[in-house]
Amino acid sequence: MPEQEQHKPRPGEELALEPVKPVVGSAEAEPPGASAISPAIVIPPVAIAIVSSFLLALVYGVTKTPIAEAKKADKREKLGAVMPAFDNDPLETELPLTEAGAGTAGNVMLYTGESDGASSGYGITSAVGTGYSGYFSVVFGLDAEGKITEVRILESMETPGLGSKAGEPGFTSQFTGKSLENFEFAVTKDGGDVDAITGATITSRAVSDALRQGLENFTLPESGSGNESANGSGALEAASSDESLDGQHRPGGRD
Repeated sequence: MPEQEQHKPRPGEELALEPVKPVVGSAEAEPPGASAISPAIVIPPVAIAIVSSFLLALVYGVTKTPIAEAKKADKREKLGAVMPAFDNDPLETELPLTEAGAGTAGNVMLYTGESDGASSGYGITSAVGTGYSGYFSVVFGLDAEGKITEVRILESMETPGLGSKAGEPGFTSQFTGKSLENFEFAVTKDGGDVDAITGATITSRAVSDALRQGLENFTLPESGSGNESANGSGALEAASSDESLDGQHRPGGRD
């Protein structure tokens, strides 16, 4: 049987070719743009993120003032617990003794208590970054001779338990009547006079560091100098002593 001859195109005749079918699963199987992410997938999470950010900002704006007021009230109460008796509002005499900003390690603030128009004592807040959990601040009072009256923990992130004992009288009472002249503010393990809390040496160091820092930045005014307010280490001046008392101020301070 004679073999069938293959069709050969004549001159000017194009050879008809069957279109090549793409392999399923290959890149050519999908038309251009078919792999783009659908807006239906992108829009919902983006919208959720925007709404969540707005709600967080709203909550922060609503709670910012109450939180600040609560912190101020806590500080006022603790100043009243550690300072000699006063009839003014010490918060209105706030004076920075260091350049470190509020809420940062190295910050030291001075508060002056007044009684019948004369300085009755001082309160100092001092913050360090040497606590077991980092930031740690104390507030302590000073009498007219510059000696510590009482100590309280102002802000602490220490873990509950041994670290929390740093604010108890069993530990803080050892600082009463002490100053840089008669006491070494370092734990005994470091060659100082502070009896550390058993199992909480780091927190004990933080308290010692904060007290020493506060005292080192405080200068007791000379008797008869006419300046009723204390000042910092030279660079920062105290408020004028002739400010009139506000009769609406809440009396406070230690008896």
